[in-house]
Amino acid sequence: MISYMVGLVSSIVINPQVASAILLSGVTLSSRLFFNYSQEQESVADSYALRYLDESGYDNLGMKEIFDYFKSIEHENTEEYFRTHPLSDKRIFAVQNYKVKNNIKPILADKLLKFERMVAKLDSFFAPIHVLSNKYEGSSKYVNAVIHYRQGKIEEAITKVNSLIQESRNDPYLYELKAEMLYKAGNLSEAIKMYEESLRYLSEKNNYLVKLALSHTLLLHGEIEKAIFYLEQVANVETNNAFVWKYLSIAYKRSADMAMYYFALTKKACIEGNLEKFMKYAELAIKTLPKDSHYLLQIEDMKEQYTQKHPDF
Repeated sequence: MISYMVGLVSSIVINPQVASAILLSGVTLSSRLFFNYSQEQESVADSYALRYLDESGYDNLGMKEIFDYFKSIEHENTEEYFRTHPLSDKRIFAVQNYKVKNNIKPILADKLLKFERMVAKLDSFFAPIHVLSNKYEGSSKYVNAVIHYRQGKIEEAITKVNSLIQESRNDPYLYELKAEMLYKAGNLSEAIKMYEESLRYLSEKNNYLVKLALSHTLLLHGEIEKAIFYLEQVANVETNNAFVWKYLSIAYKRSADMAMYYFALTKKACIEGNLEKFMKYAELAIKTLPKDSHYLLQIEDMKEQYTQKHPDF
C-alpha cells in the first residue's frame, strides 16, 4: 500500500505542485500540471523514483500498478494529459526490469497504522460520503466522525472523536480535529483549548499549521497578544508565507502596533511581488519603526532582494 502511494513520486519529482494538487482536487486536476513536461523528463523522474524506493527499502510494485492503471484508462480518457502524454511501454518496462540493489524492509506496524490513518483522513474529507459509507462500512471510527462532521452533525462528530481520544490520548491530530469541529460550531474558547492540547504532543518542526489555526481562532476570540505570540513563531519558520504575514498585519493593527502593522504589510507585498504596495508600506514602516529597530535592516534586505529579482525596480 505504501508502495502504491510512493508510485506518485515520479510525478512529484517533476513538479512539487502535484502533491498539493492531489490533496486538493484529486488525480484529474493534478494531471493537468504535467502538460509542459517531455517524456524524457518523465523518464528521468521515473529513474529517481525507482532509486529512492530502492534506497528506502520499499519495492516498486505500487509504481508499476499506477502505471498499469493509467495505461488501462488512457484510451478512453478525454483529459489532455492522456492525449499528449501516452504512457509508453518503455516506462513500464523500465519499472519491471529495474534491478533492486537493497533488501526490501518490512513495514513497521506503527508506520503502517500512521499511513492507514493518513489515507482514511484524506478519504474522509475529500471522498463523496456515499463512497465512504460503502468503503469503510462502519469500520473506521475516524471516518465516521468526519462523515457526521461533514453532514453538520457536530455533537455526534465530537462524541466520536472523544471516544477516539480515550483510546489514544497522545495523538495530537485527534485534538486538532476536535478543535476544528468546535471552531465550526462557534465554540471558540473550547477550540483554543483543543488546539493548545494538540501542541503539547507535536514537535516544533511539525506544529506550525496547528499554531496558524490556533492563531486565527485566537484573533476571532479577541486574544490578540496571544495570537501574535504564535503567529510570530510561525513566521520564523514560514518566513515567505504571505498568508502568515496577512494575519500578523491584522493582529498588529488590532493591538495598535502600527509600526509592525506596516512592516507585516511590507513583508506580505514583497512576497507577493506587489511593487506599488511594497513601496507604500515600506515607506510607512520606515517612518514609524524605532530608529534602532532590526526590522529596518530587514526592509533594506527586502529592497535589495527585490532589486535582484526586478532589475527595473
